[in-house]
Amino acid sequence: MSVLGCCLMLGFFWIQAPLNDQKKVEENRVVSSPIVEDLENQAEVLPSDMSEQEFKAVIYYLNPELGKLVPVVRDLLPTPSDENRLKQVVEWLSMDPESEELQRIWPDIILLRDVFIIENQTIVIDFNSGALANYNAGIQLEGQLLYSLVNSILDSFPWYANVWVLIDGHVAETFLGHIDIEKKLLRNASLLAELEETEAETAEQDP
Repeated sequence: MSVLGCCLMLGFFWIQAPLNDQKKVEENRVVSSPIVEDLENQAEVLPSDMSEQEFKAVIYYLNPELGKLVPVVRDLLPTPSDENRLKQVVEWLSMDPESEELQRIWPDIILLRDVFIIENQTIVIDFNSGALANYNAGIQLEGQLLYSLVNSILDSFPWYANVWVLIDGHVAETFLGHIDIEKKLLRNASLLAELEETEAETAEQDP
């Protein structure tokens, strides 16, 4: 084989060799439908016992006066998959809470590429890089954004161990320039309001 041929072969294999973590994500990827799309139709064809089952999630909003995250209980549409329930959780984060004392932190349109589960314990949330392109966030707002998401997910789905945030399908160094998201994230209670400061509020509407 010529020298040129060897170089081309080496270049091909170098391009095809992904990082270990990225390969693991792709091998375990569960393709799911767009956010909340067709959920009403899915609910119509669910078994009667599942279609009547109540699904609830804990969504964290910001209390500006306390500077802490406060839980609000939200209803989810019935669906057979955790992936679709997770998408509804992300959708709720972009919607205003009913309480005037609370406010959403996330933009009203979240550019979510996908949601999937790997190793039966890690929830992967894949954002489009334009999702927060206009946010000029300091470390405090970045932490509130990130952990309103992570805490909402892990409190709503406690049978999963952690959350892994990707940007454009890839592992990123930071979320918005400050907080490391190369590793899987755990629940962070330090940003939450104390129970005696506030109580979870219940909302009866669907996304």
